Amino acid sequence: MSQDDTQTIPQDLQQLCDWFLSIPVPYFIGKGSISLKRRVYKGKGRKEEIQKVLNELQEIYPEKDGYSLLKDNNIGIDCSGLVLDIYEQFTLSRLQKHAKSFFKRPTLNPFLLVLYAIKPDTAKLNADTLTSKINCQEIPVSQVKPMDLIRMSGGKHVVMITTIKKNGGKVAEIEYIQSSTGKGVCMGKITITDDTKSITDQDWNQIERLKYQPNELIRRRVNDNGIRRPLFLTNTHV
Repeated sequence: MSQDDTQTIPQDLQQLCDWFLSIPVPYFIGKGSISLKRRVYKGKGRKEEIQKVLNELQEIYPEKDGYSLLKDNNIGIDCSGLVLDIYEQFTLSRLQKHAKSFFKRPTLNPFLLVLYAIKPDTAKLNADTLTSKINCQEIPVSQVKPMDLIRMSGGKHVVMITTIKKNGGKVAEIEYIQSSTGKGVCMGKITITDDTKSITDQDWNQIERLKYQPNELIRRRVNDNGIRRPLFLTNTHV
């Protein structure tokens, strides 16, 4: 398979993914829909925020590894937090806007509108919102690109596609990054047996130590799953 047959996310985004994978950053989701805690304590922290707290913890407990330090202190990142951090790197460096500004939220009550205006860090963008029809278009397997998302479990989980490998002009393999219960940030692979069929019908590789395997999640509420491309990427060169 030649180099021309492989498409990947931009280098700066890959470096960010490599950092999350190097620890690896554990999975963590904050409890409750409203939280005044810093993002890093509710699964939505950016790399710089997580790294700062990790450095502080390593000074106190130098004998512990990074994964254990973060996990023991309820610091990590959830699936939508990881996707947003990667998009944030992309939009700030190329479009000079925060990633959250490109996604529409469901109708909010007046209290939440005021709260989010005063303290933007409390704003919650979950997997369902990131992959919803108001924010994304559905994409067939044959037209998939790096940075596309895969909506799983009816919007309860999301992964980001990082690499596309083609053979004879057809999609042969997809690699993706995710944050998931049991392993934290990790990579996954999908072998494409027929790129004219749904992503659900492809061969999803198993990942060790995950609580829920991707091939299970993609088949939950199957009619509401699939590849999604955020609208802001539709007219953006990647």
